[in-house]
Amino acid sequence: MNLIAEASCLAMLEIDSESSKDFSLDDMAYFLANENSFCASAEIPDKNKIKQTKSDLRYWDLIKKEFISFLCTDDKKYDDLRQKLNTKMNQGKTTAIGIISAVMGEKLGLESTSIIGFSAILLYFAIKIHKEAFCTYLAKSLE
Repeated sequence: MNLIAEASCLAMLEIDSESSKDFSLDDMAYFLANENSFCASAEIPDKNKIKQTKSDLRYWDLIKKEFISFLCTDDKKYDDLRQKLNTKMNQGKTTAIGIISAVMGEKLGLESTSIIGFSAILLYFAIKIHKEAFCTYLAKSLE
């Protein structure tokens, strides 16, 4: 699974759920939504100059809520996805992020290609700080 290929700006940013000097999950989503201006520069942006607007991230909270349902709960609506991931990962035929984005996109009424980068950020963050910390952090980000 190559998460950086789906959200290329991940390669430039260090993330941390607690540190103010590192980038948050929402910062990373903002960068992805504005990837053309951010990634065109080879410099890491000044975190203090980030001015997120709701229009930049219009689907972000919906995607985060779906990830909570999928990864942090036993919500039955994602049983098929969990089963499909287990099967495909054992066969080694496809990437998890593509499957996750396709299923979540269908549930949200969005094209998987429009959310794959955001899904990659969430999965990358979950792997980096571990599932339990990720679920707690994600729930707090929606308060």
